[in-house]
Amino acid sequence: MIILLVYLMDILGTIRFLLLLLLAIIPLIVIVSWANNLELFEEFKKHFKKFVFIYFLSLAVFTLIPSNKTRMLMLGAYVGQVGIQTFKNSDIGSKALLLLEQKLDEALKNDTKETK
Repeated sequence: MIILLVYLMDILGTIRFLLLLLLAIIPLIVIVSWANNLELFEEFKKHFKKFVFIYFLSLAVFTLIPSNKTRMLMLGAYVGQVGIQTFKNSDIGSKALLLLEQKLDEALKNDTKETK
C-alpha cells in the first residue's frame, strides 16, 4: 500500500508539470502562427489532432515511468515491509510484539484513569 501511495505521488507531480507546460506552449503556438500567417494557422489546425495525440502519449509514458527517487522510495518501503513480516514470523519478534502490545495497553489504561 505504501509503495502504491509513493508511486501515485510521483505521478501527480509529473502530471502537474506537464499540464502547466501544455498550457504555456499551446497558446504561444496559436498566437504566433495566427500573427504570422492565417494559412499557417489552417495548417496548424490540420495537425492539431496529431499534436494532441503525441502530447498525451508522451504524457502517459512520462507518467507511468517512475523517477529514480520514487524507485528508491518504493524499494525502501518494500524492504521495510519484508523486514517487518520476517520479524513478525520469528519467535522473538512475535514475543516482542506481544510484550509491546501489553505495555501499550497498560499505558493506555493508566492514561485513561488519570484523565478521569
